[in-house]
Amino acid sequence: MARSAPNAYTSDLDERDYSEESEDAQVQNSMVYNTSFLKAWGVFCVMHYTVWARWPLWFMMLRLLLISIVVAVIAYICVPDPEHLDIAKFIEITSILNIFLGVMLSFFSQRLCGAVVKLCGWFPRPLQLNP
Repeated sequence: MARSAPNAYTSDLDERDYSEESEDAQVQNSMVYNTSFLKAWGVFCVMHYTVWARWPLWFMMLRLLLISIVVAVIAYICVPDPEHLDIAKFIEITSILNIFLGVMLSFFSQRLCGAVVKLCGWFPRPLQLNP
């Protein structure tokens, strides 16, 4: 198995750990897919070369957690009694967001169908009726 050069996310120790973890999954021929490694319980222990081993992901998760805690504390301080809130404004905002979401989904589906027709041409054309 060819060894890649260490980068910001891996080290030589990571390379050795990965080769020990996936000893059953060595690639001899790229056209043959070995599933014996995927059927064992050890597949749940492999963390190297996955998205969970990336520090930028965990840093972003920490930032999002801090933002959510700050927003929750501000809401707790600013709204002493949530039973007295007028929910009509929230319902109005929800209906506007639903309309916006519907418009965006229609644009996406129109673009997607156009791309499928252009690539595959497998949508039937409408029948033309001659009087």
